[in-house]
Amino acid sequence: MKKRSILVLGGVLVAVSGVAALATFAIPTRDAPAMNDPRLEAPLVRLMTVAPVSGSTRSFTGIIGARVESNLGFRVPGKIVERLVDIGQQVRAGQPLMRIDDTDLRLALTAKRNAVAAAQAIVVQTAADERRYASLRDDGCPRAPACTL
Repeated sequence: MKKRSILVLGGVLVAVSGVAALATFAIPTRDAPAMNDPRLEAPLVRLMTVAPVSGSTRSFTGIIGARVESNLGFRVPGKIVERLVDIGQQVRAGQPLMRIDDTDLRLALTAKRNAVAAAQAIVVQTAADERRYASLRDDGCPRAPACTL
């Protein structure tokens, strides 16, 4: 029994000393600020008097351009035949800037006209099919297996 009470007492002493060590080293005190905290140090400030320097000039290379540039282009594809304004010249709204070759435009127009003609042919064919189906329906043919449409 004596041996058991000594072990219990020893375990309690080890536990108490562990808690005390943890409280001492792990939990920072609120009174003493951290020594390496840069927020608590005074900021470095440099004072300087600015004055123009006489006799020295500097030159730099670069390109001066507009802050906002518009993407300009033709509404139709084509090759430029003539440029009507020069670089840097002021222009007004609606003023022609360039003239393009109209070959591509004419070819595109022909293609669109051909597409319209094809659509009209489909309309004519569909109307003829509708008339034919109506006449077959009137004859009672669509329900008969021997009729082909």
